[in-house]
Amino acid sequence: MKSSWAQLTKKYLASLLTEVHGPSHISCYLAHGTQEFCYHDQDIIYDLASLTKVLCTTTLLMLNVQRGRIRLTDHHADFPQLNLSHLLTHTSGLPAWQPLYLQLHDKKQIIAFLKELKLQNPPGKMRLYSDLGFMILGDFLEKLYQMNLDEIFQSEIGNDLYYHPPDPSQVIATSIGNPFEKARSNQSRQFRNYRLQGEVNDGNAFHLYAGAAPHAGLFGSTKGVLAVMNLWTQNDFISAKTLNLFLQTKIANNSLGFASSPEQLKIKLPFELYGHHGFTGCTLLFNPQQNFRFIYLSNRQYRGLNHQGQYPDWKPALQELLQAMIG
Repeated sequence: MKSSWAQLTKKYLASLLTEVHGPSHISCYLAHGTQEFCYHDQDIIYDLASLTKVLCTTTLLMLNVQRGRIRLTDHHADFPQLNLSHLLTHTSGLPAWQPLYLQLHDKKQIIAFLKELKLQNPPGKMRLYSDLGFMILGDFLEKLYQMNLDEIFQSEIGNDLYYHPPDPSQVIATSIGNPFEKARSNQSRQFRNYRLQGEVNDGNAFHLYAGAAPHAGLFGSTKGVLAVMNLWTQNDFISAKTLNLFLQTKIANNSLGFASSPEQLKIKLPFELYGHHGFTGCTLLFNPQQNFRFIYLSNRQYRGLNHQGQYPDWKPALQELLQAMIG
């Protein structure tokens, strides 16, 4: 364990802030063993993007498996060939991301649309990361609870994470418009071109879910993210048995809801990692046995696309930072 965590963080993360197309804000939290370290204000609120998949959707499914209300072999009534494990591990065979909002008007149309899609692979055979599977999981949860997802989340989890931030002006602006999604479509309608602040960046979440989607939409700080991560290891909320079931059950090297291989996470340490990334420039990683928790939040999209039409990749810098800190 390195002692100069502050110096190392400044070295590796400050370099991201100086990139022409890098983020304008970064917050970071690291705990390992009995030590912990914070970089920047831990109350700053960011768009958490796909961290929503684990902080909301996966956590709610863990709770209901633990309560015996559902089983991992259960399936959505409209998708009998896909069980919850397929959807949680991105091995459903569903296609990757699509701008559904260019064809649909609200979330009520999504399930019927997805039913008509041809599977790219047989279920359970190959991992293809896709928001679409989590859209099915979100609908499954809403039918289970007979409530909207944002209401379910606040009643079951909450902890200073929000689908609709109380004060959008206090949220770090994510981007100017959505040029990445626009560049991947042959249509120009419905693409926002203003400063996105306190408004979910993901187009499907914004247009079809009014901001409260099962795959994206949560806003929060490192403090709020850490509060939910701590719930995963508190036996009075999520039991060790349930957490272990979700972490150790793997299909195509993907745990249930969590990425769990260096190839998926693009980060490798001497011990196994479980976690997730968010497109806005966010990462959470953890290992219960090592008492390891890492949270990185940023707005990497704010300064726009680079000359290759991409946003900067923050993960190599995190690999270097964590390797230097942990060894």
